[in-house]
Amino acid sequence: MHTAEERTQDGTDAVREYVALDRALRRLEAKDPGQSAVLRLQLNRARATYLKAGPQGEQTYTELLVVLHAACASALVEVEGGSGPTATDARPVNR
Repeated sequence: MHTAEERTQDGTDAVREYVALDRALRRLEAKDPGQSAVLRLQLNRARATYLKAGPQGEQTYTELLVVLHAACASALVEVEGGSGPTATDARPVNR
């Protein structure tokens, strides 16, 4: 069972990761709308699963966001000819 502080941190991490992923998806959409749509569909499925799971699903949801963000960053590298960020570089920095 998570403490309230752990749930808040998980929620904050999820918000940060979601915002970073959304920005990356918008960037990808301009270059490869099809791949962006596939990743956004996966994001919507992850969000629906999270909503069903409630607060105990926050960590899993955040982990899914990280995986989707890495996939988006990888797709951006491909469409930008290797000039984009790597999946590791695209992760948001916790401050």
